[in-house]
Amino acid sequence: MVDWTILSPTFLTATVEWAEAVVTVLTVGPSHATDESGVEG
Repeated sequence: MVDWTILSPTFLTATVEWAEAVVTVLTVGPSHATDESGVEG
């Protein structure tokens, strides 16, 4: 059973932002997500 009271605009916005962050990490890769400078060594 879904508790519809949690489906507020704020909750939905946070869920969408979280989902985008997860997709970004999965697309780019964990190694690139933590090192955006591109400098090694």
